[in-house]
Amino acid sequence: RQARDLTETMLDSDGATDRIPLKSTLETQIDEIRGTYDAAILTVEGEIPSCSVVADGMLSSVFRNVLANGIQHNDSSVPRLRVWAEADESQVTVHIADNGPGVPDDRKSEIFGRGEKGLESSGTGLGLYLVDTLMERYGGDIYVTDSDEGAEFVITLPRAAR
Repeated sequence: RQARDLTETMLDSDGATDRIPLKSTLETQIDEIRGTYDAAILTVEGEIPSCSVVADGMLSSVFRNVLANGIQHNDSSVPRLRVWAEADESQVTVHIADNGPGVPDDRKSEIFGRGEKGLESSGTGLGLYLVDTLMERYGGDIYVTDSDEGAEFVITLPRAAR
């Protein structure tokens, strides 16, 4: 799925963006992840803003990859993810925090490189590279920081004009 998404992204030469509804896109991916990883606990804190962002149909892949990463690279007996979002006039910020081992400071920017994966990872190393590539296309940003219990991914997207 990641390879297909990456190929689709790279072959889309015009890189056109559109108004994409944040709430339904994020909630759909949360529901998919809950169905796929039934042993994990995924909670949404507060209300996800009902607004549109500048993105394309691949925005779902951004959320799916970050959510799945928080579970797949989690060494806790019960992986937990917390999701919350806030919006202002110009942007929307989505936070996805986990209770895993975190990301060492010297790897925080490297993990978004093509083919980068953790030492114990069975993944392709394409997921976060795809996410980073899409965020550039959207004029947004993604970075990882420390959370109370593990890692926190912060995704910032431009808010679509009303």
